Formats: sequence, structure tokens, C-alpha cells
Amino acid sequence: MESEHAAAVTLSKQADKFIDDGNYVTAITLLDRGVGIVGKAYRSQDVIDDTGMKLTLSHIEERKGALSIAANLRSRVLSSRLELYGQRLECTKKK
Repeated sequence: MESEHAAAVTLSKQADKFIDDGNYVTAITLLDRGVGIVGKAYRSQDVIDDTGMKLTLSHIEERKGALSIAANLRSRVLSSRLELYGQRLECTKKK
């Protein structure tokens, strides 16, 4: 699980650099890969997760051609999921 988390963190950081450079298509591709790697591993019964709605909104914005908005929304989704995933990993280590 830790290696998947680390891989998704790396993709997130790379994507953020592409967002800063205005290369939204590449950023979205990397972010989608990161979201795919994280999958459902970040989920917990204790947390209300609204990232699915934000991800849907990101796809809508992408289809409208608002790539900057889409990339930034996806970046926030992946960041939120990575934070939750990291917390789950820490809890697992403590057990």
C-alpha cells in the first residue's frame, strides 16, 4: 500500500508542475493515473467523502474545454484522497 501511495504522490507533484506551466492536458493525464492508483484504498467509514462530486465536476469542465479548472479540481481531488490514504496507512502502522 505504501508504494502505491508514494507513486500517486509523485504523480500529483508532477501534475502540479504541469499545471503551473499551463500544460493542463498532461496534468490531467497524470492526475487521472494517480486517482486510479489510489482507487478506493483511501476510503474510510469514518469520513464523508465529497471528492466524487468534485471529480465529476472536473470531467464536466474538461468537456466544456475549461482545462485549467478541470486540472485544478482534479489536483484537489487527488490531494484530498492522498491525505486520507496517508492517514489510513498511519493507522495501519500503529496497529
